[in-house]
Amino acid sequence: EVMKLIEETNASTTQVARFKKPIEQPALVKWLVDNKVLSIALEGSLHQVQYCERLKSIMDYLGDKLELDELTTIWRMQDGQHQVVMDNIHMLIACAAVRFTQEQLSHLFHLIKSSWTTENNRSREKLLVLVGKLGKEDRGGKISSQVLELLWDLAHLDNLPTEIVEQALRSHGSILSDSFNVKDQVRQQYAIMCIEDIKKGTWVVPAFKQLLKIVRAIGRPSYQKPEKSVVAELHHKYDLLKLTIVSMQRCHTLSCQQARSVVSLSTVKIDGRYTHDQCMAVHLKFIGTVLQDGLMYLPFGNAKDIWDCLVANPNSCQSDQENCFDWFNSHMKDMEPDTLLKMFQQRILFFDAAKLTVKSFACIRVFYDNVNESDRRTRRVGNSVIIDNAALHGLDYMWQAALNTPSPAVADEAILLLLVAYGGNRMKKDVDFVAKHTTFMQKCCKLMEENLASLNDVATVGGALQNAAAAIMAGVTPDVHPQSDERLSRLLSLERLLLLAERYIDKYENTAFRRNSLPHGAMFQGDKIQLQVFAEQQGKPDFEVVTHSNDTLHNLRRKIAHRFNTTPEHLQIHHDDRMLLTTDNFKLLHQLCLNDADIVTVRVLFAPTANNNIMELSGGNMPARQAFLLDQEKQQPSVIMSSLSEVFGLLYKLGALCVPNLTKRVRSLLMLIPPDPAVTTFLQSLPRSNSVQDAPEVDTGASPVGSFSDTFISSITSDSLPSSCPLTLDGLLQPDSPGMSAFRVLYNLEGLSSRLHPAGFRADCSPLVAARYIDSFLSAGGLPMLLNILKDKVISSHVDAEIQEEILSRTLQLLNLVLTHTVGHETS
Repeated sequence: EVMKLIEETNASTTQVARFKKPIEQPALVKWLVDNKVLSIALEGSLHQVQYCERLKSIMDYLGDKLELDELTTIWRMQDGQHQVVMDNIHMLIACAAVRFTQEQLSHLFHLIKSSWTTENNRSREKLLVLVGKLGKEDRGGKISSQVLELLWDLAHLDNLPTEIVEQALRSHGSILSDSFNVKDQVRQQYAIMCIEDIKKGTWVVPAFKQLLKIVRAIGRPSYQKPEKSVVAELHHKYDLLKLTIVSMQRCHTLSCQQARSVVSLSTVKIDGRYTHDQCMAVHLKFIGTVLQDGLMYLPFGNAKDIWDCLVANPNSCQSDQENCFDWFNSHMKDMEPDTLLKMFQQRILFFDAAKLTVKSFACIRVFYDNVNESDRRTRRVGNSVIIDNAALHGLDYMWQAALNTPSPAVADEAILLLLVAYGGNRMKKDVDFVAKHTTFMQKCCKLMEENLASLNDVATVGGALQNAAAAIMAGVTPDVHPQSDERLSRLLSLERLLLLAERYIDKYENTAFRRNSLPHGAMFQGDKIQLQVFAEQQGKPDFEVVTHSNDTLHNLRRKIAHRFNTTPEHLQIHHDDRMLLTTDNFKLLHQLCLNDADIVTVRVLFAPTANNNIMELSGGNMPARQAFLLDQEKQQPSVIMSSLSEVFGLLYKLGALCVPNLTKRVRSLLMLIPPDPAVTTFLQSLPRSNSVQDAPEVDTGASPVGSFSDTFISSITSDSLPSSCPLTLDGLLQPDSPGMSAFRVLYNLEGLSSRLHPAGFRADCSPLVAARYIDSFLSAGGLPMLLNILKDKVISSHVDAEIQEEILSRTLQLLNLVLTHTVGHETS
């Protein structure tokens, strides 16, 4: 009924005149106040939102007519009540406060302050929400300044929980940002107050957070943007960058003093509220805001100070470094090219590569790209990078990152950059790729030799460690350092170097044409593979194809094409949701991750497709053909690596270390490069003579069938043949022979298998040639030598189990082949 009276009073006379005469507003207000109608109404269902919505009209109607004692009564109604009742009462008061007089507002603030001292933290949060509403809903500008001052004072009270301080700052910032009655002068006043708090070193994190909100509120975009931003003015007056960096350094020092160790540094609370990580993050965030909103570049001096505080500082923790790298990565455009180059050369490149993480390397890579591009040493053309100057900034550091970081992900990224740096520029026609490949392979081999020498030096400290152990037993503390970490570091570097060479060959080897100088892995038959072939077209049969892991994709295409009665060029082969490209035709199946029992899907193309990538030269002038292939294959990275002096001796030494991961990498690399010329030369001479005197003579014209592969290898590696290579068959197959090891015996067995059981696509080893070679092998006493390998203790028990297994497996295969051949001859 009261609501109806208010509505009739507010309505126009013409709307109600024909029904009844409305009560005049002053009389109705006096009646409501004298009879304390509002207080009586508030005794109702205050927990119901709908009921409170109706009361809101009465509160708004009375407004400045409310007496102070009635306002106090309404305020006290929330004591001991549920949070919902408290929220509804605050809503009513905030609605009516818009029309309050100055006396009423002062009394309301007094009530709020008195409640603040007695209420719990949950109720204090409610009070802060109310104060925030009072400030935001002020349209006349009467109470905004008082509300801002009240919130500022409340947020500065000691012993307040972080949540209460954050709530006060949110309300304070919301009023500064959204209120139409807050002038920029008021915002600047509070910005200066924040700066003063930062200078004092008190209330630092809240001050920076509030300063960020104020700066954004002042610098909001408008159609009439001032020529000089407020941020730039504040920076000019207070040097905000220096102020922030000095504050960050001071806070970092305080954190280190309070932290028990570097590990606990990130979680220590220097002010009892905010952690060290939060403190550093808000400093970095403000520096970024100053740079972007103030349209400034970060000077080198400031950038250096940030780095020295968070990264180069010996007391910095990992989170400091990660946050710093993240910040530089996202603010690369806020530094001029000269600053980028100085930072890269004087700070970034001195970061320990062994401590690299994914985040830190992501930042260093952006520095690397930007610095070289700014210095015109690289340029981007689409998705490709063109190297205009091979002396790239930071290239040596990328080698360190690839070899020394414990993170495989970081190593992969660094290896990718090295591959581009040395083997890129595929789009340029005047690049000497032989020189580029040679430089890269020589670098790899040199680093392998250095790490291997260091590894041997580490091994010489074994005696010192034994002496140290004896000293410990005697009760004396020895002054030695364990060498296990250094050894693991060297082994990791060697493994990465082998992986780097392997990926370089895999990336830049041209596998689109038939090789004549085959890699070692393609010389002999591998493990049996049985593939399930499914046809996409209806009416085409499904079938199985039997091949081996060292077969080529080209041969697999020919086998499948034969079953479909078509040509290899008319086939599309898919495996694991990817199409096997014709540019990989002469890759081996194990390189394409094709394994036993895998499924391949085949689509037959009925329209002829041009295939200019596969080059197969047959017939014609043989010298011209050999000259062409010689020129083409000399440019292949694998051929260049195999031609380097002592490369095989180096790989043999690495394989003999009996470190499983390292052995695996050496084996993978040897499979990709042409075979050892010393082994090839001897095995090639075996059909003619088995004597030491005749073995070095290599006469391709006297071989059963002219072998271009052997001639090719001899022509490019005649200067790199080892001076003392085994020249007897027994020496090649005995692990205890001079210069031999179990690793080398396995490699020699594979070389022997390439003669006795060659891969089917070798033109120089027909079944007749292989049969003749078996006869020569038997004549040389090869059968007892193979049987001797199977004897107990011939292969040391210290040899890696996988190598032992492969030696025995390969020996049994050769024995089966030789014995089958012998039985066949006797039957004939």
